[in-house]
Amino acid sequence: MITLAARGKINLTLDILRRRDDGYHELRSVMQSIDLYDRLYLTPHPELELTVETRRGVARWIPQDERNDVLRGALLLREKYNLTQGAQMKLIKHIPSQAGLGGGSADAAAALLGLNSLWKLQLTWEELQSLAASLGSDTVFALTGGTAIASGRGETITSLPPLAKRWLALFKPPRGLATSRVFQSFSLKPSYELTTDLFIQAMQDTRLDPMTYCSNHLQETALQLLPDLREFADQLQKKGVRFWQLSGSGSTIFVVAESQEHARDICHQLTPRGWWSVVTSTAPVGISYLPISPETK
Repeated sequence: MITLAARGKINLTLDILRRRDDGYHELRSVMQSIDLYDRLYLTPHPELELTVETRRGVARWIPQDERNDVLRGALLLREKYNLTQGAQMKLIKHIPSQAGLGGGSADAAAALLGLNSLWKLQLTWEELQSLAASLGSDTVFALTGGTAIASGRGETITSLPPLAKRWLALFKPPRGLATSRVFQSFSLKPSYELTTDLFIQAMQDTRLDPMTYCSNHLQETALQLLPDLREFADQLQKKGVRFWQLSGSGSTIFVVAESQEHARDICHQLTPRGWWSVVTSTAPVGISYLPISPETK
């Protein structure tokens, strides 16, 4: 058996540069792995089978057919390399869906990495990245992990020196936001500041806190689409929370805390009734192998 951690991500910056001729948006973003992860168990098996379990507040239902990112990754490998191998795949979901945390992309990346090992394919890193890109923009980052710049549609990843560990409190309302809906509703405004390069410069200057350059061009659109999110954001402002931001297209808002205890206090005091929340931290890697042990979370 192989066990992998498929870590989620947050967008510390998200600059939308323009709408491309292909209908996608050109973007530039500092992406960061977080230590909130789904678990993927892979066992040799004659057939390709997937079961999914969800944890509290993650989702009411997760597809277990070809719509699931784990199975998409496995089927892509079999089709691309004309394989007949199977695997029994069990996914334990801790990352919510439609949250802007890249959980599905991380699951797909973990499937590629894990099955490459289980099936002894010996694919190169470049081959794995190419496969990841065909599964979705965020999948390339999930495979790379750590701290990185995403550009283009998000599929071009340039690794950065690791960000100093930060504790985070994550909050997600019961309703999610589809990425396509947010982008369709988004309108680029001249007033939007580009902060990605400023964030990167601040990482290199010990006198500056890069978190002061966090921004997300999609945030205002998401707050307009989801009134509960707007109300929560207003509460954060009233409470004087210093660093908070939407991740990706939402609907998760993350708060940067001063310590683990501070993050716990924020979660305890500010989580609205019915919302999902969790304390986590930034992480230096995206996908990693775990010791073989029963699920305990």
